[in-house]
Amino acid sequence: GLEPGAYVLRVKGSNNDGTWNETGKSITIVIKPPFWATWWFRIFLVIALGVAGILWHHSRIKRLELRLQSETEMERIYRKYNISKREQDVIDLILKGKSNKDIEEELFISLQTVKSHIYRIYKKMGVQNRLELINMVQKTVAK
Repeated sequence: GLEPGAYVLRVKGSNNDGTWNETGKSITIVIKPPFWATWWFRIFLVIALGVAGILWHHSRIKRLELRLQSETEMERIYRKYNISKREQDVIDLILKGKSNKDIEEELFISLQTVKSHIYRIYKKMGVQNRLELINMVQKTVAK
């Protein structure tokens, strides 16, 4: 239970006749701190946390740049094919993997209106089905 540091243990003794050795003997005992309590570990920890913070910040910036680029590219596609705001909402939900029923519930429109929007989107963009639409958008955004 001793704190880390250097200690000197001094011992005096006597012989069987009761004569004491006044000079005695001493031994130095050094108790080292655990590695997590050392200065070098604390410096390493500060550097590691700093590097982790910088890496996190750079990855966040990169994700934001990619998202902005993707959104900009989607806006370009919407303008190119003259896609209305409601059709944009439908495309966004299709790209998220939503079914017609999910789109109906999320946009509060009838299933027939959802199908009508999807038909117009396919016609405007020159695709036959969802898979072609998704592939076309992914190829365009990935450029």
